[in-house]
Amino acid sequence: MLMPLFGGFITDRLGVRLATVIYSAVVALGAACFWLTLGHHADELSPEMRLNCMLGSMAIFGLGGESLTVAQKAMLASWFKDSKDFPQLAFATGLTLTFGYIGVVINRWTVPAIAVDSVPQAYLLNVVVCAGSCVSMIVASWLHHRVSKEDTQADLADKHSKLGENLLSPADEESAPALEEFTVEELGAAGQCTGAVRDFCTGIRSLPRPFFVLCAMLAISSPLFACFETFGPAVLVDAWGYDIEAADEITSVAQLSGLILMPAIGMLYDAKGHRLAGASIGCVIFALSWLALTVGSSMGAPSGTPLGSTVGVALAASLFFGGTWPCVPLLVEEHLVGTAFGFMTAAQNTCLSIVLVGAGEMRDATGGFDAMGSGLALLGAISTILGGVVWRMWTKSQADIEEKVQAESGENPLSKDVQEAPEVAVDAGADNERRHTLHSLSPRGRGADGGQQQQQQQQQQQRCLTDPTRG
Repeated sequence: MLMPLFGGFITDRLGVRLATVIYSAVVALGAACFWLTLGHHADELSPEMRLNCMLGSMAIFGLGGESLTVAQKAMLASWFKDSKDFPQLAFATGLTLTFGYIGVVINRWTVPAIAVDSVPQAYLLNVVVCAGSCVSMIVASWLHHRVSKEDTQADLADKHSKLGENLLSPADEESAPALEEFTVEELGAAGQCTGAVRDFCTGIRSLPRPFFVLCAMLAISSPLFACFETFGPAVLVDAWGYDIEAADEITSVAQLSGLILMPAIGMLYDAKGHRLAGASIGCVIFALSWLALTVGSSMGAPSGTPLGSTVGVALAASLFFGGTWPCVPLLVEEHLVGTAFGFMTAAQNTCLSIVLVGAGEMRDATGGFDAMGSGLALLGAISTILGGVVWRMWTKSQADIEEKVQAESGENPLSKDVQEAPEVAVDAGADNERRHTLHSLSPRGRGADGGQQQQQQQQQQQRCLTDPTRG
């Protein structure tokens, strides 16, 4: 539950390429260890020892699993954040979530059928899939390295850890000093551990306030989809009188609909922006879908309400997750993206555990799902309000930045000497690009071409988070 928090920090220290390969290898190792506990050679172990080995294998799997999702999101952010053409960040995020849905659907169809004949064979399939994931991350890291080599920005080396940047490539003379900082002797020293903890705490404190509000928004509304996957069939059986087979078929429509809605809405976000507005609308749809699903039957809702609510949950999840996750790299500085994704994932997992347990207890205490549905709808309403708070904080920050820029541009107009010194302008531009979008200044002190390009990028990021009037 809390491992993604540290996994994100480790990703920022090692770099996204090395982190994704390590985490995927840990996942494959955990799956392989669990499969070994089911083999014939494990019959010599006592039941207690075998259970302990299984628990240890799942612990290894969990150490890499959630951290891998954090590192993958950080890699997507570094790859697609500044993309001006198709594909862009929102579509890439939606496509990865779509493949996640595909994996869930295939797993539900294949693994139980294989387990009927042989449980070890079913878990062997998991090992093969995890090993394939590790190979895929190695290939993705290699491609990411090739793209990074073609990047001509002067401050590229300052934005990523040298250790991660040199993954799958020979270390050159410039990277040698950075590699020396990660020797085993220094990592094992108490001073190095203290410094890492201090850097971790400093990174958390450096995250901007709008990010924490966005984090709360995601953590509160994520259980609305998780509760549907957990309690959805039971709601249809208890409240609407379906048998369990029909209930499973209807609830599976949410995953199938997400296969189409996730990338489609991602493309819409990339083209039109308004991510926070879309995520807030998703929270409203979440709330209405849960009310219709749980309270609708007692209020005489039509028989098609369960199917409509299921599609509504899928639409809400696509709007919400497709709008919130891509906002993270726009809100935080690039060297803190992994930490931000890890913090958000840890908060999401914590809230998921609390809400799922609380929803189950509410169902047992009341004997029905009406109270649970009303509580989940309330969470959706709170999350909608938080979306407005993030938007308000963002627009206020942009207004303050504009006032500061206008004041500084009036006091320090661009002189002819600055225009004739491109290296000064490049240094100033690189410093501005390393700042967070909320705290950076408009590049009026740069050359005409560089300033125009940076201004267009800033306007694109603002359009993604807010709803300005478009000219």
